[in-house]
Amino acid sequence: MENNPKTTSQPFILHTPRLRLEPCRREGLEPLHEMWCYPEMRRFLFDGREISREEALSFVTTSAVNFARHGYGLWIVYEEPGDTPVGFAGLLCNDQGEPNLIFGTDPKFWKRGYAGEATAAVIRYALGNLQMNRVLAAVDEPNEISRRILEKLGMTFLRRAVVKGKPLLYYEIRRE
Repeated sequence: MENNPKTTSQPFILHTPRLRLEPCRREGLEPLHEMWCYPEMRRFLFDGREISREEALSFVTTSAVNFARHGYGLWIVYEEPGDTPVGFAGLLCNDQGEPNLIFGTDPKFWKRGYAGEATAAVIRYALGNLQMNRVLAAVDEPNEISRRILEKLGMTFLRRAVVKGKPLLYYEIRRE
């Protein structure tokens, strides 16, 4: 992970050489929901199902609560300079109470390395600023691109499991 995110005077905003990550807010719901409705995004993110605007809003609301309580949540990723969302990255709580890494890039911006760059920023923030002992990620086994991103970022394969009939691979990265 070569990018070291810098925080600014505004809480929870991260910067990399090419990207700005801002906490997802209600005002950012429309572009985020639109992104999540692309079939290419839904395939692995929501197991192919379309999510409603209300369900997307629940993710945004939960993210705001998690930022207030824990210092992490869901970030919208912007290409610098600019205000066009190119993706998202963040940490969402799982059933065991530990946050799980989540990320994606708008298909219009694929093959630019944004997913890896934004995800690296979130991992560094979690392990550095928040002093988490580890960051977890789960990825659909057929999602080779996301698997390669996690491995390139130094995440270690933990195990394979079948959840709701889908094979998932679990990864982690630990604080040194």
